[in-house]
Amino acid sequence: PPRPCLVVDRLSQPVRQTSNTIKNADFGFDVLPNGGGADDETAEIYKGYMRRVHNNARGESPVEWAADGAIEAGLGWFRLRTEYVHENWDGDPNDPAVFDHELREERITNSLSVYCDPSTLHPTRRTAQFMFVIEDLDKDDFKRRWPKADVRGLEEFMSTGDMPGWLDTDTIRIAEYWHVDYESRTFCLLTDGTVVEKTKDSPKYPKEQIEQERTMRVPLVKCDKITAVEVLESFDWVGTRIPIFPILGEELNVDGKPVLRGIIQPGMD
Repeated sequence: PPRPCLVVDRLSQPVRQTSNTIKNADFGFDVLPNGGGADDETAEIYKGYMRRVHNNARGESPVEWAADGAIEAGLGWFRLRTEYVHENWDGDPNDPAVFDHELREERITNSLSVYCDPSTLHPTRRTAQFMFVIEDLDKDDFKRRWPKADVRGLEEFMSTGDMPGWLDTDTIRIAEYWHVDYESRTFCLLTDGTVVEKTKDSPKYPKEQIEQERTMRVPLVKCDKITAVEVLESFDWVGTRIPIFPILGEELNVDGKPVLRGIIQPGMD
């Protein structure tokens, strides 16, 4: 017959000690002007706005949540998102801030819901070319947000496909497909030290006036919200990297592959 098993919890204490150390730490940052016409006044404005975004997220504690994931399992995630300044209409049709956005830090509750480009080895994953973030939505909520979505096609896909999880009796899975595309732009350094971009509408400079010419790849970050059968909506991100950030625990390299682990894994039998 089944017998009782005595379990002595030896891991909660070191996990909580490490977590509390991070939560009690006063993390700060600074913004310093560095060329390109930057000045101290602009740097202070950026620093003040970044502090505001971070302070507004303290109730949700996205960074601390991701750190707990790194402590326990070796990996945690948090993200940046833009939202409208006014979530609901306040009745003023002439409000100039109706279309304004602001940044928000948010937690990603399930670290295993993020699928990152495996080719990126940078600690911040800033070189990732794609990421997926999955989420299971209630069917009624899904139909309310995307009333024209092809739910019937999703049901037909699940009846013939071999990918369980995209459709359940109560939920529908969606995924954010983040990817980085590139646009080529050519710049010329003239003999007088001026740098100009070479476009079809720019003036034609003689070869003897061009000292150097360089073609650069400009990253364009895009996101598609998808189901298993269709794209629900698409939008562009204003930054140059995917706005999803990891916090890593202990990172090892085993046979050329990165291995992440926290406090719990070494204590497992």
